[in-house]
Amino acid sequence: MNKLPQDYEQICFRFLAADLSISEFESFIYETSDLEQYFSKDDYLELISLDYRDIENTLTAQDILKKHINLKDFEIWRLKFILNCIINKEKGYGSCIAFLNDLYSGGYYFLRLFLFDWIDLSDRSFDSLSIEDLDKKSESSYPKIINKAQHVIDLIETGKISIEAPTDNDTNNDIYHYTDHRTEDERKITDTDYANKYW
Repeated sequence: MNKLPQDYEQICFRFLAADLSISEFESFIYETSDLEQYFSKDDYLELISLDYRDIENTLTAQDILKKHINLKDFEIWRLKFILNCIINKEKGYGSCIAFLNDLYSGGYYFLRLFLFDWIDLSDRSFDSLSIEDLDKKSESSYPKIINKAQHVIDLIETGKISIEAPTDNDTNNDIYHYTDHRTEDERKITDTDYANKYW
């Protein structure tokens, strides 16, 4: 098996992040003639045989893809994708901000920099809000949240925050790992001050 080309990998990343529709991914699977060389024979046959109208089969396809991509690269891509959605106020930017709460709860504690500023994390009422209502709820966070989102991207790109791939001991995809290379003073800005404000 060969490593997925970058453009194929980006399509897989988008599908895993729900930024690519099922029909678009299905077309990619059926129309990419050289795709077989990047998957094991069994995985490729399963990908082209799945009925993508069944949500369970969509999840099966995602599990197959995760075996053939660099999960660390995907995690970094996904984080930056979400943060850029917030910075550029793309459609559903409120949902992106809300999703950061799940990432924070799953272990990305460096995200508390702007989560505590946006919402009281003990209030889960935002779970039932529509995309439009989440956008409205998030509006008051602008423009301040843009700088905070860019700061997190800078932390990742400079290696101050090193995202790690899920480990074999993780029982699901909702456990996130990272190594924090910030100094105590740098961490105080994002962790201590905001944590003391709410806990």
